[in-house]
Parts: sequence; C-alpha cells; structure tokens
Amino acid sequence: MAPVVTSLNPNQGRAAGGTSVTVNGSGFTGVTAVRFGTVSASFTVISTTQIIATSPPGSGTVDVTVTATSGTSNGVPFTYVAVPALTSLTPNQGPTAGGNTVTLTGTSLSSATAVRFDTRPAVITGNTSTQVTVVAPAAPPAPADVTVTTVGGVSNPLPYFYVPAPAISHSTPDGARSPAETPSPSPGRTWHSPAPSDSEPVRPPASWSAPTV
Repeated sequence: MAPVVTSLNPNQGRAAGGTSVTVNGSGFTGVTAVRFGTVSASFTVISTTQIIATSPPGSGTVDVTVTATSGTSNGVPFTYVAVPALTSLTPNQGPTAGGNTVTLTGTSLSSATAVRFDTRPAVITGNTSTQVTVVAPAAPPAPADVTVTTVGGVSNPLPYFYVPAPAISHSTPDGARSPAETPSPSPGRTWHSPAPSDSEPVRPPASWSAPTV
C-alpha cells in the first residue's frame, strides 16, 4: 500500500530553500524519495508516520510527495515565500522617545514576524502583503536601519532618522529689552527728565533717588 501524507509543518518556507519540514502521514516504510514538486529533497525517516525533510529552492506552491517501494503518496501543498522587499517608510523620521506610527511599504510583507529598527524590535499593529504598520521604539538621535522579517527571510534595510527634541529657549520680542537690559540712573549722576510733552507729563523713574552730595 502506498504511503499517505496528511500534513506538513510548516507548510510554507523560504524561496531559497533550507526550511525543515515535518511530513506527517502513514506507510513511511522503504522510503526512497521526498519531492517538492519535481525536485528531490534531503530527508530523514523518523518513523512510519513521520519524515523530516529539508525544502529545496523553489517558487509558488508545489505538492510534496513521498515515494516508497510500495508506491507514491498523494500530494500536500507547500508554498514558497519570496524574500520581503521594502520600498519606503512613512514617515522616515521621528522623535527619540519613539511611540509614533510608521508605515512600511513594499512587497511580500505578509505574515511579518518582526520589524526592527537596527536591533530594537517595533510593535506590529497592522500587516498586509504590501504594508506593515508599527509603533517605533525609542532610540538615540541617529539613523537606524529598518528591516522586516517574514517566513521568506529578512528584507533590505531602509534608513529611519531619530530626531532629538528641540531645545527650549527664552527670548523677548524684537526691539524689546529684558529687565536686565533696561538702563537705570547711575549713582552720582543727576537725572534730567525729557522735555515736557503736551500729551503726557513726564515723571522721574519711581526707583530713582537723588545722589548724596
């Protein structure tokens, strides 16, 4: 009786191959080949119900089959996942405190397992095949490489710039003087009031006192 394949774990892997796949089923006696589509894979028979195979390179979705001296099994689908690729970050800069939302755009971004700003993990809040939305982590004021990890591998990096908070300065309006810059009468000098005006009487400064002779 030919072997029977019931499931694969996992049922997807990198296009470059190298994914360890557990093939579950029955009748795995006298196994001579495990194939992903038409391509043979290296394998180890664990028992009559389990085989560990290493996926070869491939693309798209293929059927995994087990061939034994008794015949060839049914096929169970295995999907090859392309390496994710990033094209843009929106925005591509933010505060060192983090906490802002950043949208990563690209291709093959489905089922993202991690997004990192250099080595700092970001919280994933949304994910489609072309976008990943994350909350940026805190970091020092410097550029950081942002990458996405999926079953297909790790994406190319894109730069994200951490911007320090602006310094707070105290200033006076143009033409105005601060109290420290306001002139006051010097000791030993006589203060003279300006010429009287028809519109407003002129008084000496409230803090002025006549010098001692």
